[in-house]
Amino acid sequence: MNKIFASIFLFLTLVISPAFAETITINDAVGDAIGIQFETYKIDIKNFTPGINSGAIAFDIYTDYPQNGITVGTWATKPADLFITETYHGVDYEWAIPLVNRTGFTAGTMYAVGSYFNSDHFSPGPGYIYNPGEKVQIATISSNYGIPSLGGGSVTWESIPQGISDYIIHITTGIWQDDPYGVFDVKWVTAYCANDIISGSTSPVPEPATMMLFGLGLLGAARISRKKTA
Repeated sequence: MNKIFASIFLFLTLVISPAFAETITINDAVGDAIGIQFETYKIDIKNFTPGINSGAIAFDIYTDYPQNGITVGTWATKPADLFITETYHGVDYEWAIPLVNRTGFTAGTMYAVGSYFNSDHFSPGPGYIYNPGEKVQIATISSNYGIPSLGGGSVTWESIPQGISDYIIHITTGIWQDDPYGVFDVKWVTAYCANDIISGSTSPVPEPATMMLFGLGLLGAARISRKKTA
């Protein structure tokens, strides 16, 4: 009996282990509002394995929006920051990662959000199509669990003319999620005008690997019960 249980445990471990390293993909549910280079397709989240250090958390954003921005009429739009609401030991903390350098902020650094500029702040006036009230840029830095910012990250814009998008924005961080129940809720509105909004969560959804773990627990319980009744 012990040999059978050990064999099942080994098999499930081999099957389940790769699942922890899978990429979490957030697909864009709605296209951009004006149909030009503001289209964003998806965000891939890598190495988000709560409680397991599988490497620094990273993001790949697939978009047609360029690093230098787009000018529409008199509105010189620029890339929005990536906003993250982190649930850490049951408390929510808001972070922002700038994707380009600007005064006071470095691309790739995670900043604790004190306040932010929304899309209305950047609107040049009537006659422009944009989504109002959306978070676009961090304005002031606060402190999350005593930390104003987390360095060690970087941002690289890769041009991929033959790909599903014109660019992949590669974002690395300097952290891993040490809370076994930690969650990232991610949102990116593409540009100042917020014409394409993509958002999603790393919150776990029951998957085959999870069900296997549950099954493994039942196997263990059954084995213990069997020992007690033997």
